[in-house]
Amino acid sequence: MTKRKEPSIFSQKRLCFLVVSGLAISGRIAAQPVSQLSGGELHGRRDHSPSNGAQRGEATVRREETDTYGSSAARTNPRILRRREYQRASFTSDSSDVRSAESHNVCGTTDDQRELEIRSIFTRISHIAPDTPQEDALRWLIHDDELFLCSSDPAIIERFAIVTIVYATAFENWKDSGNVLSGAGVCEWRGEPDGKGSPSFAIICDDNGVVESLDLDKNNLGGTIPTEIGLLSGLRLINAGGNNIGGTIPKSIWQLVRLETINLGDNKITGTLPDELFSLPRLKELSMHTNLLEKMVPKIEP
Repeated sequence: MTKRKEPSIFSQKRLCFLVVSGLAISGRIAAQPVSQLSGGELHGRRDHSPSNGAQRGEATVRREETDTYGSSAARTNPRILRRREYQRASFTSDSSDVRSAESHNVCGTTDDQRELEIRSIFTRISHIAPDTPQEDALRWLIHDDELFLCSSDPAIIERFAIVTIVYATAFENWKDSGNVLSGAGVCEWRGEPDGKGSPSFAIICDDNGVVESLDLDKNNLGGTIPTEIGLLSGLRLINAGGNNIGGTIPKSIWQLVRLETINLGDNKITGTLPDELFSLPRLKELSMHTNLLEKMVPKIEP
């Protein structure tokens, strides 16, 4: 009977070396660049399969967007398009950028930095106080707006102004609030069509996406007209007659140098009209009948 030969010390050391080397090789394989990682790994999930990782990760992003917003919205929503572009950049970056991709948003900043930047803009051009429409609008813009605008986005000023008007006129009591405060652009905010196919209210923009018309008549708007209406520098028409709007006309209206038509008749507006209103260079039509003004206002007709 042949006696079994025990492995030598040298053989045991060699075997140990091979095992350790195998672990080192395995470690190198696991340490792939981010371009080969799936979307799950960028969010803390482990998937070490190296092939087509970027494609699977991008597909995950698309599936999440489709599930949340619908396929049509995912193709057109600017926030989603910016998010997708940022995700693509993350998938093709170095592995050292994984931590950055996790801690930064689509604006390239942390959420805290984005909030500070946005607040610094509007504290300079608006009076932000607790429990005001301005604070409500700013909080919504920073924390709840699905569009998730960056501080550098030129649309953020008009969006803030429109949202402030929405809060200031008690949108929760509007006859039809449509899709206001949705992730769509303000140019797409409108009410349900009436019997003639026209929306019950609409915010209309020009070809460049600048707000030029507020068509809000007979929709049970209340509250007051906020100073922030003066931020809508491209506004040509204000049609908000037949509502329950009170308070006074803000002096900031003088900033609306393109304004041509104002219809605020049949409301509850008080005080006197600011002199700045009559100095608007393009004003052609003014209707302020049936209000609570201190003195009669001449009707301006085209």
